[in-house]
Amino acid sequence: YVAYSKDTLSFALEENGPGWPNPPWSTLLFRKLMENSQFRNQFINQFADEFNGRFKASRVRQHIDAIANLMEPEMENHFQRWGEGKTANEWQSAVGVLRNFGDNRLSPLKEYIRNYFGLSGMYQLNIAINNPAAGSVELNSLLLSSANWQGEYFDDVPVSLTAVANEGYVFSRWQGDINTANSSVELSRSSNTSLEAVFIRD
Repeated sequence: YVAYSKDTLSFALEENGPGWPNPPWSTLLFRKLMENSQFRNQFINQFADEFNGRFKASRVRQHIDAIANLMEPEMENHFQRWGEGKTANEWQSAVGVLRNFGDNRLSPLKEYIRNYFGLSGMYQLNIAINNPAAGSVELNSLLLSSANWQGEYFDDVPVSLTAVANEGYVFSRWQGDINTANSSVELSRSSNTSLEAVFIRD
């Protein structure tokens, strides 16, 4: 099998897993927590936050490349001393495996989450800030501070948004697909959604 296509979610929640590495007693707490809708939604959203943030394929590739570039000048010496016949070319191939995993993991993982939780699909969420110097937006566990941000979230799983004004500014309103003066809103959507946080001078 290809590592990036493994359904590790179902494996981690298997009721009758193998004696190693996940016997039923070791997955019991996780499975029981999933019966709580609040925990379930937070778990799903945390996954979404991660793959819209630090686990985006481009960020993973950038991280792998940064570490590989740092190590590469020393790899020839390393293999000459410790490699036991291995070569820097083999190391480059192993780094390629990591890059391939990072480039391809998210698509199957999203599908496994959808399938396991019976979710119908995903929608695109676009968040704009009229003046990034004036404030930011907390989206679940993410802090958004750019003028325009785009991510994907799972249909009908509530996400929370809070507009946070910087000193000297106040939050005025959300505008777009939802119009409200409340700084905190909860969205439960199944279609592409665009919102702008509007801040004004205090």
